[in-house]
Amino acid sequence: MQWNTFRERADAGEIFSRLVVIKQKFQDSGMYKLQDYLALLKERYPHQALDVQDSSTGRCLNMKIQDFWAATSGNESSPKKLAGMSNAINLRKIANADAPLLTRLKRFRLLETLLNRASNLTPGNRSYRYRNADDISDCLGFDLLGFRGAFTHPNVDALMST
Repeated sequence: MQWNTFRERADAGEIFSRLVVIKQKFQDSGMYKLQDYLALLKERYPHQALDVQDSSTGRCLNMKIQDFWAATSGNESSPKKLAGMSNAINLRKIANADAPLLTRLKRFRLLETLLNRASNLTPGNRSYRYRNADDISDCLGFDLLGFRGAFTHPNVDALMST
Protein backbone atom coordinates (compact mmCIF):
# COMPACT_ATOMS: atom_id res chain seq x y z
CA MET A 1 0.00 0.00 0.00
CA GLN A 2 1.34 3.45 -0.80
CA TRP A 3 2.04 5.71 2.21
CA ASN A 4 -0.68 8.25 1.30
CA THR A 5 -3.33 5.53 1.05
CA PHE A 6 -2.29 4.04 4.39
CA ARG A 7 -2.36 7.45 6.07
CA GLU A 8 -5.83 8.28 4.74
CA ARG A 9 -7.21 4.96 5.97
CA ALA A 10 -5.41 5.21 9.35
CA ASP A 11 -6.65 8.79 9.84
CA ALA A 12 -10.17 7.56 9.13
CA GLY A 13 -9.77 5.15 12.07
CA GLU A 14 -9.45 1.93 10.11
CA ILE A 15 -8.29 -1.07 12.13
CA PHE A 16 -5.85 -3.10 10.06
CA SER A 17 -6.62 -6.75 10.80
CA ARG A 18 -4.16 -8.15 8.26
CA LEU A 19 -0.51 -7.55 7.53
CA VAL A 20 0.06 -4.34 5.57
CA VAL A 21 3.23 -3.55 3.67
CA ILE A 22 3.68 0.20 3.32
CA LYS A 23 5.76 1.44 0.40
CA GLN A 24 7.93 4.34 1.49
CA LYS A 25 11.21 5.77 0.24
CA PHE A 26 13.58 6.85 2.99
CA GLN A 27 15.64 9.98 2.39
CA ASP A 28 18.63 8.49 4.19
CA SER A 29 18.67 5.14 2.36
CA GLY A 30 22.19 4.40 1.23
CA MET A 31 23.70 6.67 3.90
CA TYR A 32 24.65 3.96 6.36
CA LYS A 33 27.60 1.97 5.11
CA LEU A 34 28.92 -0.85 7.31
CA GLN A 35 32.33 0.73 7.86
CA ASP A 36 30.76 4.06 8.91
CA TYR A 37 28.45 2.37 11.40
CA LEU A 38 31.25 0.24 12.85
CA ALA A 39 33.42 3.36 13.26
CA LEU A 40 30.55 5.13 15.04
CA LEU A 41 30.05 2.14 17.34
CA LYS A 42 33.76 2.01 18.16
CA GLU A 43 33.92 5.78 18.71
CA ARG A 44 30.95 5.88 21.09
CA TYR A 45 31.67 2.70 23.06
CA PRO A 46 35.43 2.04 22.78
CA HIS A 47 35.70 0.00 26.01
CA GLN A 48 32.30 -1.70 25.98
CA ALA A 49 31.04 -5.05 24.74
CA LEU A 50 28.01 -6.11 22.74
CA ASP A 51 25.97 -9.27 22.30
CA VAL A 52 26.64 -11.12 19.06
CA GLN A 53 24.43 -13.96 17.86
CA ASP A 54 25.19 -16.81 15.49
CA SER A 55 22.01 -17.02 13.37
CA SER A 56 22.49 -20.67 12.47
CA THR A 57 22.70 -21.88 16.08
CA GLY A 58 21.05 -19.05 18.02
CA ARG A 59 24.08 -19.05 20.34
CA CYS A 60 25.04 -15.62 21.75
CA LEU A 61 28.37 -14.42 22.98
CA ASN A 62 29.50 -11.18 24.54
CA MET A 63 32.26 -9.57 22.47
CA LYS A 64 34.36 -6.44 23.04
CA ILE A 65 33.49 -3.78 20.49
CA GLN A 66 37.18 -3.42 19.56
CA ASP A 67 37.30 -7.16 18.73
CA PHE A 68 34.00 -7.03 16.83
CA TRP A 69 35.22 -4.03 14.84
CA ALA A 70 38.50 -5.76 13.98
CA ALA A 71 36.76 -8.99 12.95
CA THR A 72 34.14 -7.32 10.74
CA SER A 73 36.06 -4.46 9.14
CA GLY A 74 39.42 -5.96 8.25
CA ASN A 75 40.61 -7.85 5.21
CA GLU A 76 40.05 -11.08 7.11
CA SER A 77 36.24 -10.63 7.17
CA SER A 78 35.17 -13.55 5.03
CA PRO A 79 31.54 -14.71 4.83
CA LYS A 80 32.56 -17.86 6.70
CA LYS A 81 34.13 -15.84 9.53
CA LEU A 82 31.12 -13.51 9.75
CA ALA A 83 28.68 -16.45 9.95
CA GLY A 84 29.52 -17.01 13.63
CA MET A 85 28.59 -13.42 14.45
CA SER A 86 25.86 -12.71 11.94
CA ASN A 87 23.70 -10.59 14.25
CA ALA A 88 24.75 -7.82 16.64
CA ILE A 89 21.77 -7.56 18.98
CA ASN A 90 20.53 -5.16 21.67
CA LEU A 91 22.15 -2.12 20.06
CA ARG A 92 21.27 1.36 21.22
CA LYS A 93 19.87 3.78 18.68
CA ILE A 94 23.01 5.53 17.43
CA ALA A 95 22.45 5.75 13.66
CA ASN A 96 19.41 8.04 13.99
CA ALA A 97 18.03 6.68 10.75
CA ASP A 98 14.74 7.99 9.39
CA ALA A 99 11.80 6.32 11.09
CA PRO A 100 8.85 5.07 9.04
CA LEU A 101 6.27 7.82 8.61
CA LEU A 102 3.58 5.74 10.33
CA THR A 103 5.47 6.19 13.63
CA ARG A 104 4.52 9.88 13.49
CA LEU A 105 0.79 9.20 13.45
CA LYS A 106 -0.90 9.88 16.78
CA ARG A 107 -2.28 6.37 17.16
CA PHE A 108 1.22 4.86 16.98
CA ARG A 109 2.83 7.16 19.58
CA LEU A 110 1.38 5.72 22.77
CA LEU A 111 4.69 4.53 24.26
CA GLU A 112 6.34 7.89 23.55
CA THR A 113 3.40 9.75 25.11
CA LEU A 114 3.40 7.56 28.23
CA LEU A 115 7.17 7.97 28.60
CA ASN A 116 6.87 11.75 28.48
CA ARG A 117 4.07 11.76 31.04
CA ALA A 118 5.84 9.39 33.45
CA SER A 119 9.10 11.32 33.12
CA ASN A 120 7.35 14.56 34.00
CA LEU A 121 8.72 16.23 30.90
CA THR A 122 7.63 19.73 30.06
CA PRO A 123 8.05 21.27 26.61
CA GLY A 124 11.23 23.12 27.58
CA ASN A 125 12.51 21.41 30.72
CA ARG A 126 14.29 18.06 30.97
CA SER A 127 13.79 17.49 34.70
CA TYR A 128 12.61 14.01 35.62
CA ARG A 129 10.41 13.05 38.50
CA TYR A 130 10.76 9.30 37.91
CA ARG A 131 14.24 8.16 37.01
CA ASN A 132 13.13 4.67 35.92
CA ALA A 133 10.79 6.05 33.28
CA ASP A 134 13.80 7.37 31.39
CA ASP A 135 15.13 3.83 31.08
CA ILE A 136 12.12 3.01 28.89
CA SER A 137 13.36 5.52 26.29
CA ASP A 138 15.59 2.76 24.87
CA CYS A 139 12.38 1.08 23.69
CA LEU A 140 11.57 3.99 21.39
CA GLY A 141 14.29 2.99 18.97
CA PHE A 142 17.19 0.64 18.45
CA ASP A 143 19.64 -0.36 15.75
CA LEU A 144 19.97 -3.72 14.04
CA LEU A 145 23.20 -4.93 12.49
CA GLY A 146 23.09 -8.19 10.60
CA PHE A 147 25.32 -9.70 7.96
CA ARG A 148 24.28 -11.82 4.98
CA GLY A 149 22.27 -14.80 6.19
CA ALA A 150 21.38 -13.20 9.54
CA PHE A 151 18.14 -14.38 11.10
CA THR A 152 16.52 -13.57 14.43
CA HIS A 153 14.01 -16.01 15.81
CA PRO A 154 10.55 -14.60 16.70
CA ASN A 155 10.39 -13.09 20.17
CA VAL A 156 8.14 -11.07 22.44
CA ASP A 157 9.34 -8.19 24.58
CA ALA A 158 7.31 -8.79 27.74
CA LEU A 159 6.30 -5.58 29.52
CA MET A 160 8.28 -3.52 27.03
CA SER A 161 7.53 -2.58 23.46
CA THR A 162 9.25 -1.30 20.36
